Amino acid sequence: MLGVANRRSIAWAIAKRLADDGAQLAFTYQGDRIEGNVRELADSVSSPLVTACDVRSDEEIARVFGEVSETFGGQLDVLVHSVAFAAAEDLEGRFTDTPRERFWMALDVSAYSLVACARAAEPLMEAAGGGSIVTMTYLGGERAVPHYNVMGVAKATLDSSVRYLAWDLGQKNIRINAVSAGPVRTLAARSIAGFTTMESIFEERAPLHRPIDAADVLTGQAMADVGTIAILQHRAVTEAQVLNEQLARALNSRVIIEQAKGVLAERAGLTMEEAFTRLRHHARNQNLLLADVAGSLVDGTLSATALAT
Repeated sequence: MLGVANRRSIAWAIAKRLADDGAQLAFTYQGDRIEGNVRELADSVSSPLVTACDVRSDEEIARVFGEVSETFGGQLDVLVHSVAFAAAEDLEGRFTDTPRERFWMALDVSAYSLVACARAAEPLMEAAGGGSIVTMTYLGGERAVPHYNVMGVAKATLDSSVRYLAWDLGQKNIRINAVSAGPVRTLAARSIAGFTTMESIFEERAPLHRPIDAADVLTGQAMADVGTIAILQHRAVTEAQVLNEQLARALNSRVIIEQAKGVLAERAGLTMEEAFTRLRHHARNQNLLLADVAGSLVDGTLSATALAT
C-alpha cells in the first residue's frame, strides 16, 4: 500500500477492505510527519511490514520491494499506488507559470513512480501467478480543470503509462487499472485551490447528487477488475485460436511436403532425401514456398520432369 496518509485516504479505504477480506498488507510512508498515522493504521490491520519509501529513488523502491519479497515469501498479489505530489503554489494561478524543476517533480512522483513500482512488483506478481495494480487518476488528466494545473499533466502521463503497462504486463496475468474517483476529501485535495467549488459542482451534476467518499472507490475498482478480466480472457482465447491455426497450417504443409517427396521419389527413382533436395532447390530457384511447390506436384499442376535438376 503506497500512499496511505490518514483514515480519509482512498488508499486506506482500499486497504481496510482488503484486510477485511483476509489480505496481509504492507504499508509505506514518506517522511516523519505521517509515519505515526500510517503505523497506527497498519497496526489496526496487523500489518507485518511498515517501511519508509521515497518513490523518487530507485534504490528506495528496490529496498522496499526486497522487504516485501522477504515478508511475503517472494510473492505479491496486489499493489495499490496512491501517490501524487505537486507544489502547493503550482495548484493555484496559471499552469503556464509552472517552473521546470517543479514540473518534473510532479511527473516523477505522480506518474513515473507507478512505472518504477510496477517494474519492481512484476517478478513478485509473476511468481504468484498474476496480480493487480491499482492507481488513482482524475478527470483533470483529460480536461483542463481550473487550478489542477501541473497535476493534470501528471495524471495524463499516469493514464498513458497505465495503458502501456497493461499491454506489457497483461501477458503475465497482471492487471492494472486507474480509478478516477472524482473530488474526494483527502489530505491531497486540501492543496488544490477551489476544491470546495469543484466538489459542489460535482455534487450538482452527479447522477446521485451527492459527494463521493473513499469507500465508493472500491465499487468502481471492482467493476474495472471485472472488465479487465473479460479482456484478458478474450485475449487468451484469441491467442489460443491463432496458435491453433498456425499449428494446423504447419501440420498441413508438412503432410503435403511428405506426400510430394513420395510422389517425386517414385516417379524419378530417387531416395526420399534426394526428392526433398530437389523440391527445396526448385522452390528457392523460383522464389516459391516449399509447401506451394509440393502442393503443385501432388495435384499434378507441376510435373516431376520439371524437377529433374
